[in-house]
Amino acid sequence: MNPVVGLDVAKEESQVQAFLDQSKPYGKSFSMKHTKEELDQFLDFLKEVEEVAGCFFITRDTFLLWKIV
Repeated sequence: MNPVVGLDVAKEESQVQAFLDQSKPYGKSFSMKHTKEELDQFLDFLKEVEEVAGCFFITRDTFLLWKIV
């Protein structure tokens, strides 16, 4: 698998879509406001994708970096 999490970042909210592999979306796309609560939910979503895909994403406090390791 080559999982990818796509973010379309806008001023007040972002659109999120995950893919487990090329042309294989994971769930439906969703919007995320830039609040602590919704960013925490996004991190939970990343953990879920990690479990399904068998990989992990590297994150930092000030911004997120995604890399298949």
